[in-house]
Amino acid sequence: MSEEQLNVNEAETKVEESLEQPLTGEAIANNPDQEMTEVSEEKAADNNAERTATEVAQVNQSDVANKEEANFNALKSLPTRSYLDQTVVPILLQALGAVAKERPPNPIDFVANYLLTNKDRFN
Repeated sequence: MSEEQLNVNEAETKVEESLEQPLTGEAIANNPDQEMTEVSEEKAADNNAERTATEVAQVNQSDVANKEEANFNALKSLPTRSYLDQTVVPILLQALGAVAKERPPNPIDFVANYLLTNKDRFN
């Protein structure tokens, strides 16, 4: 083998050995580019994770918005009776039952307050 080929083989061996060993303070001082590469790779991985989480959140928000819009369109296309039966009648029956039971002096205010207080249970 020629002397040049021996030098190339020695250089390849040194590179392979350095890649197998963990970085120490001395190794970092002798090879700061390797530390920067590792830091850059970590940042890239973090950025990819953040981007993926953001994309998932956007897809979930889009799905929710699409479902709400589809639900809204479905309700709009219902006949009046079906629409009222599905949206207003259940809470009104509860409110009227409470009025009949309690018999307040101002039943309209009572029903209005009942509807506002309990509307989240029926959405």
